[in-house]
Order: sequence, then structure tokens, then C-alpha cells
Amino acid sequence: MAESWFSWDGLPTALLDALARELDLDTGEVVKALTATYGTPPQASFVRAAWPVLRDVWLASRPEVRADVAAGLRTAGLGDASIEDDAGYLASCANTKELRGVVLAAFLDAGRAGEPGAGGNAAAPGGASPALAGPIEIETLEDLDRATEMVLDALSEGSGPVGRNDDGDMLVVHGSALTFVRPAVDPPRLHFASPLLTGLPESPELIGRLNDMNAQIAFGRLFHRDETVVAEMELICRPFVPEHVAIATNIMSRLADEVDDMLQDEFGGKTFFGDEVPPKVAETYGYGGYL
Repeated sequence: MAESWFSWDGLPTALLDALARELDLDTGEVVKALTATYGTPPQASFVRAAWPVLRDVWLASRPEVRADVAAGLRTAGLGDASIEDDAGYLASCANTKELRGVVLAAFLDAGRAGEPGAGGNAAAPGGASPALAGPIEIETLEDLDRATEMVLDALSEGSGPVGRNDDGDMLVVHGSALTFVRPAVDPPRLHFASPLLTGLPESPELIGRLNDMNAQIAFGRLFHRDETVVAEMELICRPFVPEHVAIATNIMSRLADEVDDMLQDEFGGKTFFGDEVPPKVAETYGYGGYL
């Protein structure tokens, strides 16, 4: 993903200097050192290493961006949501994959559009991909597909390009679960679907369990069809907001990876990447909070 739309030069000099100190890079040629170490644009591994500086220097100086990031992390269920102050709340958030996805999307947006006090040319060059700037309007299915792929690439933490199946769906792997992401238009939207368990016959106990879980899930739904339990969600992309796509992807992936194992323990069936357990009927069940 060596795209010219992102520029380390578009970031404030104070932030670049703080990153160099925190990451033990050459302070004389900060941009060159960051480029050589983390690439252009950086991936989630950069946020993993630089989160303290991004939180305490960058977000501290950009309260509007900090508020957006905090809102995204609260939506993803991270940290101590009872802390109302954004700075205090961010300090309670662990440096997880979900956090890195949300923060990376905001950081790449800053690196494309330029920040107040930037040390270099803040303008994105002509013809640059709009995928990680936001919000943007989507005109065609190809626009939505390209923008989504770049966000998912950024979330992959350097593990390689986004995989696709024969239908062109983008594939997101998280633990024992696989999520299919399919762009569509009229209106522009992303359809997320994950087959949680297969080989599982319908039963009153299973349907009751899914209904109870659906009553607590704020995003998405669970249903049973053709001996398969599926998690599904749609995200309207008018306009396309990278942070929203990152949050939706992380929520869906996390939900699928947690729920498939839990339902398998209770009812049997086969997870996408796991072993098969013979179908069984759960005698009793309880449930906790879900996304």
C-alpha cells in the first residue's frame, strides 16, 4: 500500500519530534526514519508502537479528533465507558486490535488532509485515492469497493492484501470466524456476513437463544437458515466514513469470533476454521452483554 495520498510531512512538527523520541528514531530525519520503519502509509503496527504519543500528544492537541476517536472506541465497547472525560477515557483503553483500527483510520485521514501546524505540504496530490480520507461521497460500486479494500488493508496489520472469494467478496479473518464484506449501491452500503456454525439443525432452544441474543445486540443480527447460524450487519456508506467502516469491521469480527465458540459449546456444529461438534440441545442457558 505505498500510496502517495498519505504524507508524513503533512503532520505537525511537534508530533513528528515526539514520535521520533518515543520510537527511538533519527531525530534529524524524522520523516525518512518513519517511512523506512513503518511505511507509507503506516499500518496498525505503527499505532501499536506509537499509541502513547498519539494519545498524549496528537489527540491532546486535537480535541475534535479525540472526541471522534473516543466515540468510536466507546461504540466498539473498549475501555471504561463510565469515564465521561475523553482524555481519561482513552487512558483506560487497552492497546487492542480494535483500538488500533479506529485510531489508524483517524491518523491516516490526518496524514492525507494535513494537520494545523503541519511541517510540510498538507495538500493531497491530484489523483490520490480518497479511500482513507473522510467523509467522502461514493459515486460508483468501484469507488466503494476500492475505498473499502484500502481500509481493510490498513486494518490487517501488515498481514497482506485483503483476500477475496470467487464472488468478489472481501474476506476478514478473526480467530475461528470468517466475515464476508460485500459492497453494494442504491444506496451505497457494505453488507457484512459471517457463517458462525454449520451442520446445525433448527431447534426451539437454538431459535430462542438467538432471539435472546438479538435483543441485546446493538449492531447486527443473528439468524438460522439451512442448518447454518449467520451473523449479519449492514452499514450505509452515504457518505463513506473510514472510521465507521473500521468500527463496523471490528465489531462484526469480534462478535463472530466470540459467539461462534459460545454457541458451539451449547449446541454443537462446526465453526468456520474449527472442529465439528455433534449437534446437541442445551438444557438451560444464560446470556451476558453483547455488542
